[in-house]
Amino acid sequence: MKTVQIECPHCGLSKSVDREKISTGKKKVTCPECKQTFMFSLDNDTFAFQPVVKPVNKVALLVITFFLGGVGGHKFYLRKYLQGMLYLLFCWTTIPSLIALVEFILYACKSEPELQQAYS
Repeated sequence: MKTVQIECPHCGLSKSVDREKISTGKKKVTCPECKQTFMFSLDNDTFAFQPVVKPVNKVALLVITFFLGGVGGHKFYLRKYLQGMLYLLFCWTTIPSLIALVEFILYACKSEPELQQAYS
C-alpha cells in the first residue's frame, strides 16, 4: 500500500494518506488543525500545493482605484499592504493620486485574465 505525505502549507501539519483514496486532479483541502484551505493536486507520483487565492474583480479594482487610489485603497484591495501604507502616508503630496490615475488607465487596458495572472 503506497501512502502520500500531505503537509499543510500554513501550519505545517503532516498527514499520511493512502494513495488509492486520492483521485488525480485538483482538490480543495481543509487542514484539520488550522482550518485553512489550500489546493492539492496529485498527478502520477507527484503532488503540489497551491494556496487558494480570491480572484481580483476588475470592476471593483477600477472603482476603488478611481475613488480611493490617492490614499492607496486599490493597493489594500490587491493585498499590497506596504504600498498601500506608503500611498496613505504621502497622500498629502498628491503624488499618489497621480500614480493612481496612471494605474487606473493601466488596469482599464488590461483584460480580465491578465489581471488575474498579475494580481491573484
